[in-house]
Amino acid sequence: MHPMYTLALCSIGAGFACSPASAVSLDQLYDEALETDAQLQSARSGLTADSEQLPQARAKLLP
Repeated sequence: MHPMYTLALCSIGAGFACSPASAVSLDQLYDEALETDAQLQSARSGLTADSEQLPQARAKLLP
């Protein structure tokens, strides 16, 4: 092999050997997906806004 290919292979191998492997559980992935999903956050915000309509309507009737 050429010296450049050997050097490149060694540096790539060293990069993989130095990076820590971290296992992620399915629960962690699911929780992260719930936190970062834009559609879900939009639906939650809409639900919160809709649930506030009834107290606001009652407040208009009270003195």
